[in-house]
Amino acid sequence: IADARDKGDLSENAEYAAAKEAQGMLEMKIAKLEDVVARSRVIDESKIENLLRRKVRVFTPGVNLSPINILERFSSPSSQNEQDILEKATSLTASLLSLTKTKGDDAVNSPQGLLLSQIFIESWKIGEDLTPDKLLEKVVEPPFSKLGILPLETVISKDKRISFAVELNGVISSPLMAYFRKGEELNFDKLFSDPKNENIFTLSQISDEQREFFLGIFLSELYQWVRRQSGSDRLKMALIFDEVFGFFPPYPKNPPTKQPLMGLLKQARAFGFSVILATQNPYDVDYKGLTNAGLWFIGRLQTQNDIERVKEGLSAISGGNQAITLLPQLKQREFVLNDVRREKPIVFKTRQCVSLLVGPLAEAQLKAFIKDEENTERKKESNEIVITPKEIKVLYGTERNLFPHFLFEAEIPYKLSKDLFWKRKIFLSRIREEGVGSTFSSFEELTNPETPFSESKPADSSLSSLPHWINSIKKENVEKEIKDALSIKLQLEIYKDGVTGLVSEPEETLENFILRASKERQKFEEQKIQKDLAPLLKKKQEKEIVLERSNVKLERLKNEYEKRKAETYTTAGVGILRGIFGSKRSILGGVSSTMSKERMSENAKSKYEEEKIINEKIKNELEEISKSIDLLKSGGVKQINPDEIERIKIFPFRSGIRILSLAIVFK
Repeated sequence: IADARDKGDLSENAEYAAAKEAQGMLEMKIAKLEDVVARSRVIDESKIENLLRRKVRVFTPGVNLSPINILERFSSPSSQNEQDILEKATSLTASLLSLTKTKGDDAVNSPQGLLLSQIFIESWKIGEDLTPDKLLEKVVEPPFSKLGILPLETVISKDKRISFAVELNGVISSPLMAYFRKGEELNFDKLFSDPKNENIFTLSQISDEQREFFLGIFLSELYQWVRRQSGSDRLKMALIFDEVFGFFPPYPKNPPTKQPLMGLLKQARAFGFSVILATQNPYDVDYKGLTNAGLWFIGRLQTQNDIERVKEGLSAISGGNQAITLLPQLKQREFVLNDVRREKPIVFKTRQCVSLLVGPLAEAQLKAFIKDEENTERKKESNEIVITPKEIKVLYGTERNLFPHFLFEAEIPYKLSKDLFWKRKIFLSRIREEGVGSTFSSFEELTNPETPFSESKPADSSLSSLPHWINSIKKENVEKEIKDALSIKLQLEIYKDGVTGLVSEPEETLENFILRASKERQKFEEQKIQKDLAPLLKKKQEKEIVLERSNVKLERLKNEYEKRKAETYTTAGVGILRGIFGSKRSILGGVSSTMSKERMSENAKSKYEEEKIINEKIKNELEEISKSIDLLKSGGVKQINPDEIERIKIFPFRSGIRILSLAIVFK
């Protein structure tokens, strides 16, 4: 356009018109590209590769394919915490009783339930694990003489205990339960030893009673395992439960699965553990319990009963009432997403997809799948290794399939007010073919930096090739790219309370900051109350003095009025006597005197009434002041909503970033 302007009159300048048109086209293209970028999401290829490298294990409780052993031994909780012992004893008792004649929503409180749970509690308190034979011995001859506050024999006689032991023996020894006594023990430390593993428990091959029995024990053990982990605000693991129908029913139903599921919904998120429940039977779900869920996906509902039950549950959660209004509008493949962290629910439509799922896998299909998973290894991509710069060390992991990464440790400074705060972290970044800049476009922090690496290549490992640019890159160039990436991506979030001006400490959690901010607001509010109280207390004191004076004056005027009234009556009486016995002159004098006294009495009454009104007004004013004082004193600090807290992003101090170590790691 600038070149076209130089060529003369714009009104007759064809080059200028063409340039303007080209500019318009470019602006339109830019706007279109900006729109595409705004709606796009960059996919980290390393995450896809991680997904492909995941190890999937399939377990078949109760079936001789990949069974889980839960009946061979009843182990005491590893924590030896009294609450854990009580909860595990109750859950295990409920699960065992679900297979007996004593089953029911209140089976745990039956004589048999009380006996069984007390045996578990007494044994586990002394660290004794119970085998099935020891358990049956103790059912017949318990190691205690009382059950609760009553004698044992009163609650459940020996004959009934023997009968109960025989029934339990039949359950535990039944051929249908044989594969609950074989296979790998239920050990969550082992199952979750590698966060990349996926463990699938398929229960399609067993009866409803056996599912309830297994899941009661499984969920109870999982709940206790989760509570032993360290707290985390990042998602580390998840339980996906499909289908939850029958295992989380509304009150008064209480299967052995319900309490541990409720515990997980309430507490698991604090440990970085997510619970995902799915059902196609929304009517028979405990929505009171599901109010602990923060994220809901609701598809099109078929019956009015289902709609009413879902409405009942949604009405008790944040944004639920808005979500209710969207339910009748849903079409095929449309869902309402209600997230307590969003301002309002949204409707979204799933993409077209092809599903090869034809229903639950038959036993033969499961067998083939499990065998395939056990024998299949990913083919190695290449054994070619490009020579790396001498100053960069090369290390190897212990996995079968290894991919090249940069492993680096850095100290990152953040400027908070006038001070520098340092964070020391270890990162892993997948080495990419495109170059060093692309390599550090994404990286992950190692939360477990003690992962063992060796300088020796494992003999049976498959190594992916290094890109050729590695051979020509210098260590200082790599470090520069790392610093650039860290200074942009590693923002530190701190919190600020707009009411008190309080700012969070580095790495302080939002929960802890809210606690501190609440205390500061309490002090702030107390100071404000004291400041507002001072003039009110002074005003109250002044009004009390005025009221006291008014009371004295009112009492004096009242006495004067009473006195004048009495004098009027006396004078009138004397006048009457004069009228009877006296002369005409004395009668006229008496009348005049009586009228004079009446005027004085009316005058005294008027003054008394006026002062009485003034006195009432002062009392009312004093009462209003007292109410204002009481209101100020009773006013406390409201609970702080996390949305009230301001989030401030702080970028690293680029020139202060220090790279402490750098290596190439195959993992």
